[in-house]
Amino acid sequence: EYGRKLSNRHLRDLKALYNWAARSDYLDANPLKHIQPKGEDKQPKYVPPPSDVKAVLLAASQEEMDIILAVYATGARISEIRRLTWDDVNLENNSITLWTRKRKGGGLEADTVNMTLKLQDVMKRRWKARNKNVPYVFHREDGTRYTRDTHFMKKFMPRLCERAGVKPFGFHGIRHLVARILADSGKANLREIQHFLRHHRATTTDTYLKELQPGSKVAAGILDGFDIDDQGKETEGKDS
Repeated sequence: EYGRKLSNRHLRDLKALYNWAARSDYLDANPLKHIQPKGEDKQPKYVPPPSDVKAVLLAASQEEMDIILAVYATGARISEIRRLTWDDVNLENNSITLWTRKRKGGGLEADTVNMTLKLQDVMKRRWKARNKNVPYVFHREDGTRYTRDTHFMKKFMPRLCERAGVKPFGFHGIRHLVARILADSGKANLREIQHFLRHHRATTTDTYLKELQPGSKVAAGILDGFDIDDQGKETEGKDS
């Protein structure tokens, strides 16, 4: 199965390369145009339980913790969090503007979402400690923003999952967990979940939810029931 996935990935990349060459008049046509991808067995999406997310948070450094909480609290894609600047953060209105490409080849589009109380605390703390010459909320020591190829980001979640002793999951797994929490709460309909996840089409959200593995319901406030202080230690009884 892995061989089929890898083969299909290479085929997709090669087709994209040849399509570019054809558009640029280097070739008359794409020689791979009629080659079909190999069949793949569809695997259910792995959604980490809230307890594993909490375990990862407890194993994280402050920087790692802040990034994970930003993903969780907004249901954002990690690319949106890496792209976040202080101009996108409104501490007065307690909102964040996230930028992403929702269509292949399209430009960046903005969506503004409300911050949870915990995320407000994270942003206020980072704002006070920020380097005023750096526009990014999350960045490397030299002031440049994290990219997917930054060493710190490439092994981010595998490193933390191993440290926490839980089954590996990625940032997108947290996004799926957020979808499950919203769906299981019974308080959000498909349209509202679509709006929160910022899917362009409701069918994408519907597919998202159908792909989730069956399991017990999780409480929407599971992560709001505990706080992590600046030293990375769990504190109980603190108002969220």
